[in-house]
Amino acid sequence: MSEFDAGALRYVFPEELLRYFDIVESGIHTDKPTGEDYLEVVFEEKNTLPDGYSKEEYESKGFFDWKNNSK
Repeated sequence: MSEFDAGALRYVFPEELLRYFDIVESGIHTDKPTGEDYLEVVFEEKNTLPDGYSKEEYESKGFFDWKNNSK
């Protein structure tokens, strides 16, 4: 995997997405069956709530840990 410039990715994804998520990893991979390259971008949710939401009423439902579930 080769690292991809995260700064350049900020121009690709919508501002609204990057307001609540950080790009934590990115890279170019090669698909083994086809031999084609593809870009993988991993996002991590920021620990901030949108305006108008109460922290007292917030309950995280969680996501899976991508580092332990990667192939």
